[in-house]
Amino acid sequence: MLSISYRFREAGKKVFVDAAIPPSPPKDPPAAEFPAATDLGPRNDEERRLCARASHPDLLYLGGLLTLDVVSIGLHPTLKYNPSQGARTFGAGFIGFSWGATLGGGVLTLPACDPNWVSTPPPEGDFRQVWPIALAIATLSAGTAPILVGITTGGLPRNWTYSERSSRMWIAAGAGFIGSLLPYVPALSPAPWAAKRELERLRVEPMVRESAGTIDGAYATYTRAF
Repeated sequence: MLSISYRFREAGKKVFVDAAIPPSPPKDPPAAEFPAATDLGPRNDEERRLCARASHPDLLYLGGLLTLDVVSIGLHPTLKYNPSQGARTFGAGFIGFSWGATLGGGVLTLPACDPNWVSTPPPEGDFRQVWPIALAIATLSAGTAPILVGITTGGLPRNWTYSERSSRMWIAAGAGFIGSLLPYVPALSPAPWAAKRELERLRVEPMVRESAGTIDGAYATYTRAF
């Protein structure tokens, strides 16, 4: 029992009153939110919904990318003979951009979740980064986009200058590089990739809150997501 004395004055006299105040019971520690070693599947309705969305390819998204390729290639013969050099260069950049978006977005439209196994980043952080595969696909897009532009263009008119002939290749390569990274933008991502990222966020946040409440378990991570 804890004894606490209250001191106050009454009619010019000091009066002491001892009040026995029981100590407050210890609070139960918060339940740990770390998963068990065998907890491999979705844990609630929200995770099941996201996993079901990520377990099927986004054929509509992929079809839209292929349609963009068809439009860019079909429009190129008209732009090739346009009197404006800017319009002709735009045609090459349009093909490179659509081609890069198809390569980068096509990978993200593939299934990214299994109802029987959902990966969970460990408390010390996830070492599997997104940027290496994204950079590899972007480099592949930049290297193959000028080839596609050259095949689509065919023979070059004689009135084209050397600077125009070379610049359209560099523009196609740069547009292919940028286009392959565009599907990683959250607002433009296909459904499987967006659902996968949301599922990862739901699984990481409880571990961050749990670790933030203790000194021994605290850790800091830096992640860049496309």
